[in-house]
Amino acid sequence: KKATSFDEMVVNGSCASREVVATYHQDECQLSVMIKIPPTFPLRNVEVDCQKTLGIPSSRWRRWALQIMLMLNNQDGNVLEALLLWKQNVDKEFEG
Repeated sequence: KKATSFDEMVVNGSCASREVVATYHQDECQLSVMIKIPPTFPLRNVEVDCQKTLGIPSSRWRRWALQIMLMLNNQDGNVLEALLLWKQNVDKEFEG
């Protein structure tokens, strides 16, 4: 495991569990998303679990999770691009 920071977002990954967790810190708020990559990827789709949603409407979280899944499963995106898209969405949410 090695953590990488992108301003307010910290990304941790594990090769053994095939999971990538991004945690977003803004003031005293903390949001996180976990991407699970199955061993048979791309034959099976990645799974996105939005943890610590902190008052953001579930419909918005579902839309963000769907964007990540579409990018990784259908658009040949990589995990970093998907997490940066998620961060961009969260940034917009905090800006108002």
